[in-house]
Amino acid sequence: DPRRTAFLIDVLDDKDPELRRRAWDALALLKPPIPFDPDGDPAARKGQIDALRRWTETRGKPPTPTTAEP
Repeated sequence: DPRRTAFLIDVLDDKDPELRRRAWDALALLKPPIPFDPDGDPAARKGQIDALRRWTETRGKPPTPTTAEP
């Protein structure tokens, strides 16, 4: 459910580290290619959260071709 995933990603930015851990544990089941440290510094977490949001936007979509066929 994309709404659930978006909610969990939002929780990754919560001030409570236990909530961040629980949200990450739930998201980790989706096997994202982005690591996340619930105890990391806020700037590092922000970058990881942004990457996770970009990943969810492309998840399930077919890959974009890198070369055009004639």
